[in-house]
Amino acid sequence: FINQFNDVAQVCRWPPDIKLLQLREALKEGARTCSRGETVDSVFDSLRLRYGLTPREARVKLNTVKKDPKTSLQEHAIQIERLVRAAYGTLPGRDRREMVMDYFCSSLANVGLQRHLLAIEMNDLDEAVRAGNEYLAQWIL
Repeated sequence: FINQFNDVAQVCRWPPDIKLLQLREALKEGARTCSRGETVDSVFDSLRLRYGLTPREARVKLNTVKKDPKTSLQEHAIQIERLVRAAYGTLPGRDRREMVMDYFCSSLANVGLQRHLLAIEMNDLDEAVRAGNEYLAQWIL
């Protein structure tokens, strides 16, 4: 929700006061109790405390997460991306993307796939997922 809201706010170029009003209006039911903050960030903090992971919880989860064999590479990538965003949301985008790639590769149970992904040059997570799926497809055939 927070990411989508921020994307809309950026595209609409809402100034801080309008962004806060729009955020308060977008909250429904129990989430409305989180809207009492004086700034958008304080409302987001309240929402995260009530509904989401704290940065510390996300960091702990990142250090223990392993790809489940039933989970696709794409689903696993999304999970890693969300955890890194929750854990390190204040990092610059480039650093966060590198961190996502590192956690994605290190959390794979298939050592051959891990080595393959570490050995090739990839620009983003989508390329890593594609390369991983291609690698796995070779071993299935």
